Amino acid sequence: MYWKTKFGQIEREFARNGEKVAWAIVDGFLLYWHPDVYNALDVRIYLRVPEPTLKERRDQRSGYFTAVQSDPEGTMWRDPPQYWENIVYPAFLRAHQDLFENGDVEKGASTGKVPNLIVFNGLEYTMTDMLDRACRRISASAEEELL
Repeated sequence: MYWKTKFGQIEREFARNGEKVAWAIVDGFLLYWHPDVYNALDVRIYLRVPEPTLKERRDQRSGYFTAVQSDPEGTMWRDPPQYWENIVYPAFLRAHQDLFENGDVEKGASTGKVPNLIVFNGLEYTMTDMLDRACRRISASAEEELL
């Protein structure tokens, strides 16, 4: 409950200045592809995970629902054979190669294309540790804005 209390305190500080805070954690496989998206974010965290782990996690999903105007209830999407290898992962690499030196998405240092990008190596920490690190960065950023 520490972070709930901490973010509540920050919200109250902003409110004293006449500002309303909207907290959001934005997640997406291609989140840092377009500057209109990443420039709208106050804190940018990239969770780096090796390709075999990404593929394994995707394979473990039974599918997911997609909703479109013609079918707002959605339909179940399942990847066809070779979809990961031929479509998803190559697109991911193309979208992220400029973010890392030598286009090395798995080990390269940030090129600075996405300003202030924080890279977490996802297999080095537990989910709790990553959440704690993310909350520290988010709260520090918000507190800097208050100064």
